[in-house]
Amino acid sequence: MATQAELVAISYEYADLLLAQYVNSPRARKTVSLLAYRAMCDLVQLDVQDAFSLETASGAQLDVLGKYIGLSRNIPAIIDRYYFELRDYADPTTGEAGFTDYIDASINVDSSFYLYTFANTAFYTLSDAEYRPLLLLKIILNQSNNSLATIANDLFASFGTDIICFDGQDMTIAYAMKTSATTIAHLALQADLLPKPMGVLLSGVFIVSDPTKLLGFQSYEYNNGNDTGFSSYVTGWNGQNWLNYKDRVS
Repeated sequence: MATQAELVAISYEYADLLLAQYVNSPRARKTVSLLAYRAMCDLVQLDVQDAFSLETASGAQLDVLGKYIGLSRNIPAIIDRYYFELRDYADPTTGEAGFTDYIDASINVDSSFYLYTFANTAFYTLSDAEYRPLLLLKIILNQSNNSLATIANDLFASFGTDIICFDGQDMTIAYAMKTSATTIAHLALQADLLPKPMGVLLSGVFIVSDPTKLLGFQSYEYNNGNDTGFSSYVTGWNGQNWLNYKDRVS
């Protein structure tokens, strides 16, 4: 939203567009500036212009985008939801879902308040934070030519390194996702939103702290992207991890 000073400055620019015989007339300039200032309506038209941007839309705006993209906010999925809850003084191990903090915004990012409507519905109603990444995955599915290169590039453009796909070189594809995307991984699996080339099997989805630091081997003939190796005397341990069965969600 523009400040009042910025709006006034813009309105004066319109006064400079007056014809030569009126451009220096105080009354004409004041009239045009006032009309321009009122017409701008605090530049609300610019807010409307961005209202249906997938990055900034929320609530009903996301619902409208979902209709065009082809994915409803209500999906028939069975999944545990993380609700905000208080910690029990007698048993401090309970009540793990709290609020986020300024230091690490990824903490409890999937938590939500429990609503009575959740108990009487067979559908999973997505929050905005859950709905937005699923819409991005649906867009990738809609426009993909089903080649591995296109899928990998589209994933990186939308999610960076938070979601990475790997070619198993045996007609399979696997996904590694950040821990903060655990709920998204479950929902994407149940809604069949993870893109893969035609005729290729989805071998698994793994939740790890950093998808870019997976221990793996490579050969001279093929680099599968898992080229993060062991630690060294020079750099030490860089946080690499082996994939474990417990990391797999499918």
